[in-house]
Amino acid sequence: MRKRHGVFFGFAVLLITAIFTWVGCGSNGGGSDDDSIIKISTAEQFNAIRNQLDGHYVLEADIDLSGYDQWIPVGRFIPISDQEEDMETPTKALAFTGIFDGNGHTISNVSVNIGEDWGAGLFGCVIGNPYIPSIKNLTVENVDVIGGCMVGGVVGYLFPGNISDVNLIGDNTITGSIGGIGGVVGLGYGAITDCRAQATVVSVRDNVQGIGVLAGGLKNCTITGCSASGTTIADEFGNYSIGGLAGCLQDSDKADNCSADVIIIAGESSIMIGGLFGHVGNYDKENPELISNCSVNAQVTVSSSSKRVGGLIGGNFFIEEFRSELPEPSVYAVVNCNTTGTITGGSSEIGSIVGYGYDSTVDNCESDLTWNGNQLAQVGKMQSSGEAPEAINLPAID
Repeated sequence: MRKRHGVFFGFAVLLITAIFTWVGCGSNGGGSDDDSIIKISTAEQFNAIRNQLDGHYVLEADIDLSGYDQWIPVGRFIPISDQEEDMETPTKALAFTGIFDGNGHTISNVSVNIGEDWGAGLFGCVIGNPYIPSIKNLTVENVDVIGGCMVGGVVGYLFPGNISDVNLIGDNTITGSIGGIGGVVGLGYGAITDCRAQATVVSVRDNVQGIGVLAGGLKNCTITGCSASGTTIADEFGNYSIGGLAGCLQDSDKADNCSADVIIIAGESSIMIGGLFGHVGNYDKENPELISNCSVNAQVTVSSSSKRVGGLIGGNFFIEEFRSELPEPSVYAVVNCNTTGTITGGSSEIGSIVGYGYDSTVDNCESDLTWNGNQLAQVGKMQSSGEAPEAINLPAID
């Protein structure tokens, strides 16, 4: 058996403490201590911000990066050690910890190829304050980004931070081979607000986790006012947590007023696939993760062996291989959402709103989405707290 990467969810205890490592990143949770603002207006000046990763920058003109055959991401992801429990904790000194204000301008023609390394994007790794934008008021146009894990058109890894009013437009392709693959953010914690992505996002290997047009994997994250249009392609064997907006929104508070107009293609034995999110949920039964006022138009094509597929959400997170870290199913509440489109393929637990849930709710939602040409119930399967929850197995790989 090939070793499976425990991307995002194999280190729950570590993350509880690591998510707050932004404290002390500067007087504003990012940016220079003396509050000086550095104005930049050329590609050369933008390239130079990697020499002062904690600076406060304001873009004064549109920038074309086509002169760089292969852009090196600003802020590198290097783990703090080679121990397995540290594999997703970045070395702070190498990450971008400042503030970048796009000031309404555009950065265009970005080409990144770091092979199977981690942290690919215009910015590779960003550490900031979840309550103050690290990157804001920026449009990024025409990107081609290739990486292993944490692969994003704008930010590969947000650990944690805040991205606000960032638009990815034009002809964009983001390709990853391990997990956390998305248009604006690959893998992220913190907050994403009023962001939009137009992209084709592709996974190119078996058992990839976390693929979505706006973001790949999100955890401890609030996402509001965001939208996605484009295509998610996860057509290799056993991909999971596949979404139109984001692959997942795990252990978070809410997603509100978000939308997706997408095509999703998932391969054999793929699981947890949704027009908005592949999977969602937190572990607070009194305050479950809230998905509200969201809409989806999706054309979802999955294999006949795919499970837990929904027009909005594939399901919650309850996977047999992760039960030692997460022994209870995550819970969610879906309110005032709607879906249109089609689901083609799939074997079980298929719903026009959600595929599967445990001790979760779906209220005041509408859908005319069809499954294999027929009308479809809003919920594929919902178990109550009085039943034994059904963990799903990840597909075996040779």
